[in-house]
Amino acid sequence: MAYVLDSVVLENGERQVLINDDAGLPPLLPNLYFAQIHNQSYNTKTRRASTVVKLLNWAQDQKIDLLDRVKSGEGLEDFEQQALLIKMRYRATPTKDDLYVSADMFRDRCREILKFLSFLMRTFGNQRRERDKYIMRVQAWLYDLRDFLMSNHVRMPPYRREGFSHPERLAMLELIHPLNEKNPFQQRVRERNWLIINILFQTGIRVGELLSLRCNAVVKELDIQFGMLHFLVVNQNVYLDEDPRSRPPEAKTTSRKLPISEKLAERIDQYIRNGRRFRGRAAQRAAAFLFLNSDKSPAPLSIGGLYKILSRIESVGNAAKPVFSKIQAHRFRYSMMEELLRVLKGGESDKGGKEAEENWKQVLRYMGGWSPTSNQHELYTAKQIIFSAHLALLKVHEHLMVKYDK
Repeated sequence: MAYVLDSVVLENGERQVLINDDAGLPPLLPNLYFAQIHNQSYNTKTRRASTVVKLLNWAQDQKIDLLDRVKSGEGLEDFEQQALLIKMRYRATPTKDDLYVSADMFRDRCREILKFLSFLMRTFGNQRRERDKYIMRVQAWLYDLRDFLMSNHVRMPPYRREGFSHPERLAMLELIHPLNEKNPFQQRVRERNWLIINILFQTGIRVGELLSLRCNAVVKELDIQFGMLHFLVVNQNVYLDEDPRSRPPEAKTTSRKLPISEKLAERIDQYIRNGRRFRGRAAQRAAAFLFLNSDKSPAPLSIGGLYKILSRIESVGNAAKPVFSKIQAHRFRYSMMEELLRVLKGGESDKGGKEAEENWKQVLRYMGGWSPTSNQHELYTAKQIIFSAHLALLKVHEHLMVKYDK
């Protein structure tokens, strides 16, 4: 017998990961560790929990009482750390030609192990009188374990994340406009596709969040200063019982409300009243997800269906001459983040001081669905850096060369 990964459905319909032990009972501390995580989706927690399960099963195979080792501050011996390293390198189901996980997966596993052990350290430390001495002793071997694991991590060059260029965005919106004669899609799905691309460009939501949207996703709030505000509610997919898709989409983070323009809110409402109802009674009987596929008996749009739409746009747009670079769903997210960052920073990284910088970071974190302390937004700054460099060079030219160019 071994530790296994399970799940439980909460009262609000969301799922929570659950780890069961040999007797089929949920051990307290591993489950408490994941119960305190509120800003991540079920899929993300499942991926993280699989590493903890792997760690607990490894300790059981090695006849190591891992919780007692942390509680006593004893830690792991050198040969045990080496055995743990080997275990984390292997795939969950290795094959003859594919034994090991990728460098990124290995890094994520190492980080999760250290986070879980640090949680145990804090939990046991709060139960001790001499808390500080215990924390210092356990932190020492956790630092050693971190250095050992990370010294065996292959560091890959950072992936440069870039959105679409401005001409690409304009060309894409023009191509799929419902009234464009060159629109490559059937009349019954043109308004749907037009709305999908608009939502992706204007909100930067993830694919799972887009396909989990319900027909009541738009809400209004009256603000004294700004008047009527419109929001797009992004939730976890808690309607799995009525979702016929073989791979139901999942939001990566917890629920949040994304501000949208009044025009986009009107387009969504118009699509529900006209475009979606244009599909007939079959569409009305379908599950109340916002976007349906193009079948004669409509069902919620699948991830594969969305990718086919993007592939069709790319192939038709590049038929006569190259117009689009690779059209991938995540690049819409990059585009929105780049434009949002440009507006927030105004092209000057030091404008407004540290307080203003922290404010725009929090805006990016909220829009991206990241934690309040996440630095994920730094991966989306490639074009903003180029834009800032361009403005700086213009100032250099203005100060030094402009009088010679007359």
